[in-house]
Amino acid sequence: MTQLDERKLDPAIALASLDETAPREPHRLYALKHGDCFAVADAYGDIRGAGDGFFRDDTRVLSEFRLTVGGRSLSLLGASLSQDNVLFTTNLTNLPIESTASRQIPQGAIH
Repeated sequence: MTQLDERKLDPAIALASLDETAPREPHRLYALKHGDCFAVADAYGDIRGAGDGFFRDDTRVLSEFRLTVGGRSLSLLGASLSQDNVLFTTNLTNLPIESTASRQIPQGAIH
């Protein structure tokens, strides 16, 4: 795994240079509920196919959903859930992206 010098990190993209296979922190799952439906996802908004998913009438109808940009996972800036479990907000930013025109979009350019 890459060694990081914390004194040189931009706080908005501090985790961006970590290996994408590293475990995601925090491991907290968020649950949203509306009527007979509920969704369980991680802080990234991703559903990874374990105990999480989108459920209706106690049946899982979606077992995997992951947001990527340029084929890469995103870096977590923060996540929150409203007290009534109706609104989930996650703030993410991109890792460096190589575009089709061989131009690179720097990390932290998309929020």
